[in-house]
Amino acid sequence: MTQLLKNHKWAIIFALIAVIITAFPQVYFRYDHQDIYQGIESLGATEKMPRIREVMDGHPTLSSPYLKEGKDGPYLNNLLGSNIIGYLGKIFSLDFNNTILLSRLIFPVFAFIIIYGFVLLLSKNKLAALTSSI
Repeated sequence: MTQLLKNHKWAIIFALIAVIITAFPQVYFRYDHQDIYQGIESLGATEKMPRIREVMDGHPTLSSPYLKEGKDGPYLNNLLGSNIIGYLGKIFSLDFNNTILLSRLIFPVFAFIIIYGFVLLLSKNKLAALTSSI
């Protein structure tokens, strides 16, 4: 395991840099504005956030997050990403904002390592794998 980490240390370093770039604004906002922070963040708000909230509320087969009726209807589109993030928050018993922060800490590392590993598997060139994943 240590040999694997030594062989791919630059990939790990760049993956951690990606996490810092992705999650630092949200962490900094919470720290710097802790006197006015009230638990509502609009940093990087996406269209998936209402769907993640509904998954955390117990409606994973969500057809529309905005309507009161039909919460348990069939999928209208693919919600795998929203379900994964929502269940991640339920597993760790986090509130909504901390769930979003956790996903911003975990998923860039996974994406970076998956792209790095895939390109390294195809090309057998570490520099090409690092360049493509960056």
